[in-house]
Amino acid sequence: MRSFDNIRRRVALLITALVCVWCASCTNDPTVHTVGNKGRLYIKGITSDVSVVERVSYAADPDTYRVEILDEKGDAVMSFEDSNDMPDVIELDNGTYTAVATNGKDVDDWESPYLVGRETFEIRTGKVTTVNLVCRIANVKVSVRFDHSVTEAFSYYKAVVKNNRNKASLTFSEEEIRSGYFKDPGSLTWELNLVNKQGTVYKMRKTITGVKAREHYILTFKVSESGEITDGGIHSSISVDPNTDDIDHDIVITPGRCPMGRFSSSDLDMDGFTLIEFGESVPARVDVEAEAGIDLLYVTHYDKSLVAQGLPEFINLTTAGEATVAALNAIGLRWGGIGTSSGFIDFSGMTAGMKTGEHNITLMMLDSHCQLVEQTVCLNVRSSNANTALRRVEAFAKYALVEAEWTSGMQPEGLTFEYRKDADETWTVLPESDITIDGKNFTATVRGLEPDTRYRVRPISADIEGNEVSFTTENIVLIPNLNMDSWSQSGKTWNPWGDGVDQYWDTGNSGVTIVTNSNTAPVDEPEAYKGRGVRMQSLWVNAVVVKTFAAGNLFTGYFETNLSSPKDSPHFGRPYTGRPSGLRFFYKYTPTTINRGDAHIGETDRMHVYISLEKWPDGTSERPSNPVVVGYGEFKTADNVTEYTEGGFDIKYTLEKDGEGNTIKPTHIVFVATSSVYGADFIGGEGSTLYIDEFELLFD
Repeated sequence: MRSFDNIRRRVALLITALVCVWCASCTNDPTVHTVGNKGRLYIKGITSDVSVVERVSYAADPDTYRVEILDEKGDAVMSFEDSNDMPDVIELDNGTYTAVATNGKDVDDWESPYLVGRETFEIRTGKVTTVNLVCRIANVKVSVRFDHSVTEAFSYYKAVVKNNRNKASLTFSEEEIRSGYFKDPGSLTWELNLVNKQGTVYKMRKTITGVKAREHYILTFKVSESGEITDGGIHSSISVDPNTDDIDHDIVITPGRCPMGRFSSSDLDMDGFTLIEFGESVPARVDVEAEAGIDLLYVTHYDKSLVAQGLPEFINLTTAGEATVAALNAIGLRWGGIGTSSGFIDFSGMTAGMKTGEHNITLMMLDSHCQLVEQTVCLNVRSSNANTALRRVEAFAKYALVEAEWTSGMQPEGLTFEYRKDADETWTVLPESDITIDGKNFTATVRGLEPDTRYRVRPISADIEGNEVSFTTENIVLIPNLNMDSWSQSGKTWNPWGDGVDQYWDTGNSGVTIVTNSNTAPVDEPEAYKGRGVRMQSLWVNAVVVKTFAAGNLFTGYFETNLSSPKDSPHFGRPYTGRPSGLRFFYKYTPTTINRGDAHIGETDRMHVYISLEKWPDGTSERPSNPVVVGYGEFKTADNVTEYTEGGFDIKYTLEKDGEGNTIKPTHIVFVATSSVYGADFIGGEGSTLYIDEFELLFD
């Protein structure tokens, strides 16, 4: 029923007024017998052209279509959800009609083209009408490709492509590389999000205009090899193939060429929220800096009360006309510095007119290098009769720490918190037994939350509600090979990563196997707890070239043998931005008496597992001598454990703030397990053996 060529696949919907099937061989305008002013339709078949305007067409041809016959008013006189269920012969009154065949849904989605074909025709008494209807893709195809230079330079990368007409978007990443189809966008905006291996975050954005149906936009992101692009942090070259109308965007990234811009404020809490008493006028200025120059400045929000106050949901301050500027100045909003390296946005004149509740306003700045910076400002207006005030929310993946104070002369009764999902209406009240009161402060931990979800929380006393604050829980961030199932081998050296997989963990094996076998190696069941596990054994290396104690070990980072300074052989730490609440694992351990080294001789050896979550300076790829430790947890034991037993620990966080008032969060993780606690100092007991398996980062 269908035939294809390699470039285009055209097909026809034949709607023919026939008396019976054998009339298909009649002339173009035969006369047939009908009753009254009617003609008859014979639906011979439906197929479609499923190509986009490009070299390679969509791979699949639909098997069925939805078919409608519309009258001159556009009303459906007949419709069929499945073209295979249509009768062979259909009678229609004389008149003008339009046949429409569709396949798929007219929405933005992955690998889901929407096919549409339509043709207008006439039905006349005793006449045969033949209509050729070609069904074509009615949306825009987008493919995103990440060059190997991006995958090598960045630990995290994703591109969000947005349909500017309906604000729908699709996110392309390492895990999601399918092509997307967009419904009648008119223009598309892509936003590139990058995190390099030192934890530095980059955002870039650009808009593509003049987008038409059946076009295929191929966005290829790559890192500049020469580093000689001097006109900005991003260079976009657009070419159109004259034969196919493929549209290729080669986007060359030169991260670090010019620093990212930033928002700052001496008036507002840029990390949390600023509490304002109802009717009070307070300073609320935000400063903007961009070494490359402020190219565009936006303000956006979704607050109906701010709209009523006169602030539109989206404002391009760069292109605002005189009337818009005058209207915004009249409600108390002022700004300046566009086109320069420093500017400001000032909400001070608006604060007295804000209604009670939380007001989130997002500021966006695009510099002349297409580098995008966003900052959300939260102004929280408290009612005049409230006697509690929420001061801080620290959100993790599945729980949040909340802190408030009571502000009345005497401590109110019933101090607690209530919370809900942002999309819900029903509040959940924490039991008063969960509340800790210290002077005028009261705190609690809200548990059972879902990751990457927006919530609202507020303090209450008896029936009086305090200020309401929204927050978003963090994502769960895992690391590879936590179950210890993946290993590879190079000669005598066992490596804790699979063949062809990027290294995240390492051991000291490459130093040990210079003279003997690996002392950290995989084991299978029943020696493993489940699947594959790892055995670490402390040993004395007694060879002509080296004599030393070597503890079995496993750590995030890499090992590079340094014979002149063996202690410097391990390089600890890998990029990591999560904040787990703890670690769980299964182990068994046989300790021996410490008999090697220059200390602790005669003591029972101990196994040791620890996690140090650290903030390293931007641009640092090696662990600094004094990293900022933001979270830490450990497990040690000298017990002789002969059967697999669950072990683990909680991770405690400092929750310290940086100079701008933001909570310091980790950029790297140092995760270490060893069969001898003093192994880093070449101290331990020969033969101490640790079996360990199924590490699990906890986030509850």
